[in-house]
Amino acid sequence: MSLDPVLSIQQSVIITIDKLQDRLKNTLNSNEDIHRIRVDVKHLRSWLRLLRIKDQGIDWKIMDERLVEIAKSLSVARDTHVINEILSMLEISATSKKERLAVNHLKERLDVAIVPDQTDRSTTQQILSDELITFKNDFVSFESIHTIKSGLKYAYKRIIKHGQKAFFNNKTAEDLHKLRKWVKYLNYQLGYINKRDSGFCKQTKHALHELGELLGKANDLDMTCNSIARFSGKKDSDKDLEIVTSLLNKHLNQILKNSKHLYKSAFNLPPKIFVQKINL
Repeated sequence: MSLDPVLSIQQSVIITIDKLQDRLKNTLNSNEDIHRIRVDVKHLRSWLRLLRIKDQGIDWKIMDERLVEIAKSLSVARDTHVINEILSMLEISATSKKERLAVNHLKERLDVAIVPDQTDRSTTQQILSDELITFKNDFVSFESIHTIKSGLKYAYKRIIKHGQKAFFNNKTAEDLHKLRKWVKYLNYQLGYINKRDSGFCKQTKHALHELGELLGKANDLDMTCNSIARFSGKKDSDKDLEIVTSLLNKHLNQILKNSKHLYKSAFNLPPKIFVQKINL
């Protein structure tokens, strides 16, 4: 006897919560530990957006804000690691000694400027663990598949809205950031639905993953560009900054070109038709 689809989807969310609670029982030392916890939190935030529960003093936006604050407290070490990785990539891919020296100079200056991670991880672990108990009690249950269809339609509309702005209208870093978040949310939402037998769902998840990866790289490049901008106007840094910024923008432009092509090919259906093809 097959499990009721509503119960099956609920169980998928509970599994995320249980795995995250198990992780929080261990000491968080490595970047990988932090990364996995932050990804699990993003999965749960995607679920909040799918149901959008707001009833009798229970408000998904309040829970979302709490999870955001917790994730931010764990992001310092990750951001530092990513910036160093980006600069190392630029150094390796540089085509001239002048470019390599410029990147190396800024890497050295950035290492000096970095603020050590002073997060009290044990306290953060306890806070998140407590929030997960509330999450399981208040934000897992729903009554019908109609709720899921409505949430998927909403997420798809958000992707179309932010994609149009990011690639065809405003083209700002903020638009790209919002598009990246909703692409990940929809991908995680489809993961909870768990329609492995649906070819269209599998195809869509693949496109969402690829686009999310590209937009994630674009976000990391933009974050690196903002981080090195602090050296503007400082002695012996302006020329290096100009060279490295140019290298970052070159990589960023290529990623955005690929992202735009993928977005146009993957999101060309009306939201209603998209949900129908998911075949819940």
